[in-house]
Amino acid sequence: MNLVASFSGYRPVRRTYGRHWPFIAVMVLFLLSLAIGALAHNHPQREGKLVGKVEALPPDGLVGDWTVAGVVVHVTAETEIDQEHGQVQVGGVVKIEGTFRTDGSLDAKEVEVLANPGPVTPPADSKVFGVVKLQPTAAAPVEAEGVALIRVFKLGDTVVREDFKVGVEHLLPEHMYDVFVDGVHAGAISTDGEGEGHLFLSTASLPGAEPLPPELSPLLDRQQVEVRDGSTVILTGNFADARWDGGGHPQREYLAVAPLASSEGVVMGLGVAEIKESKQTLKLAAFFLPATAPVTVVVDEQELGTVQTQANGYIHVIFSTQPEDDQLPLPEASLPVSSWQKLELRDASGEVLLSGEFMPTARPGTATAPGQVRRYLGRPHR
Repeated sequence: MNLVASFSGYRPVRRTYGRHWPFIAVMVLFLLSLAIGALAHNHPQREGKLVGKVEALPPDGLVGDWTVAGVVVHVTAETEIDQEHGQVQVGGVVKIEGTFRTDGSLDAKEVEVLANPGPVTPPADSKVFGVVKLQPTAAAPVEAEGVALIRVFKLGDTVVREDFKVGVEHLLPEHMYDVFVDGVHAGAISTDGEGEGHLFLSTASLPGAEPLPPELSPLLDRQQVEVRDGSTVILTGNFADARWDGGGHPQREYLAVAPLASSEGVVMGLGVAEIKESKQTLKLAAFFLPATAPVTVVVDEQELGTVQTQANGYIHVIFSTQPEDDQLPLPEASLPVSSWQKLELRDASGEVLLSGEFMPTARPGTATAPGQVRRYLGRPHR
């Protein structure tokens, strides 16, 4: 496995998809099932799912009645609330599983935060990337390896965002390791059943990211990275030996997804931004749009291009820095895709049809994996 290509949240899928992107069919069926779940309150006294934007919350705490996509949701102390990817807040997108009452309201059993609006940050006009491979020590398990990554986004001379990531694999399964940077404890990594894990720190409020300790800023001044098991150093590396890229086309892998929702909060599409070596792409699919109509794809207020929907209101398109066949070119001014924050689909009059915030994954993998859709949008409604 290419660790640099896959260290931050997903297992690579070992299938190769052809030019017609057959995954689109899987995603459309899945997103259709979500839409059915979002409308399940029309079938009272039944188990169902709801994906939508939080419009109102109880005045004190989370227990009480919420309003999500126009539906009253009853949350009790027994409701499981997953806030791994952000805190519950008005304007955020959540997935709820439960039972619909005869009045159309929903008794929530499980709630998962999918995305939050977060603070508005101006697009960076320069970026600095650095990645170093962590070397195993004699105390490390066989085949242990890791990478550490720094990226800094600037607007003029002002730093607007700093990210720090560490990914490991082939360590002890279900074990806790500590990460130190220049002797400062940066955070902990809990490995999964196969000995893989990651740490993601950022000065921005991003899904899956923990706050970057102030002692580590500015990140560009940092040098030594160590992954320790107790007091024993397992992996180590120095950013003096890192591969740096301060230009607009970082050479390592990157992946972010943007669930596309309507103004009512119903998810009806997905955008995937990806960097693989020197190639940058946006893969986009959406449905329930106006039939045979032009739709303009916009990222951070910059138009990427206009595409025509099919007779059933469905579109799928790939923008690329190295377009092939029917793919469309990515405008140079929009790059790199790793700086993108917001994706929108607009009609001919400029009205926003669907929109979503890009959420960088913790491990870039195959952008067309069905598991990634499930990861962000939940499992199909049954």
